[in-house]
Amino acid sequence: MDLFVKTIRPRVPMYLLQGAPWSAAMGLVDSLRQLGFQDAAVAWPHDIAVSDQVLTLRTHGGVDEDGMYIELTLASDGSENPLPEGAQDALSTAVENRISGWEQDVKAGRSQAGPLADFLSELFDMTAGMGQPVRVAYPNGRIFDQGTFAGLDVWGRATIVRKNGTELEIAPEQARIILN
Repeated sequence: MDLFVKTIRPRVPMYLLQGAPWSAAMGLVDSLRQLGFQDAAVAWPHDIAVSDQVLTLRTHGGVDEDGMYIELTLASDGSENPLPEGAQDALSTAVENRISGWEQDVKAGRSQAGPLADFLSELFDMTAGMGQPVRVAYPNGRIFDQGTFAGLDVWGRATIVRKNGTELEIAPEQARIILN
């Protein structure tokens, strides 16, 4: 079930565009917390964990006559909408505010190290499972590793520290993190 659909047009260099879904996810968490969902968090990579479920933030991008765009769709695999009536306006405003702030920071040069550099510290604090045991699964759902969710880098890669102390670094397209 689609809960929220929004098209955004970030005015940032193409190599930083992949930061938009992360920024949007933070806006969604901001809004959900204001709506009373104090447990709302970013579920790596940029899905939303709220009230014992994970809402998927799907992205689809492209270019049209007005330039680059990203369509964001927040979806639930449940049959009931967990959001209160009228939440879409609040979600939309929060996403617009986060994206606008991120664009301004990019223009000011605060994201030169990578698309998440400007807001990485805040994203770290908003991400579910930091410092906790997790399982790592291929995109098909098969578990292939486990450890402690230890961090994020400026490109959105997650670091998992295994029991033997070695680190596994994964990109969003390689795997999913499942909280224990």
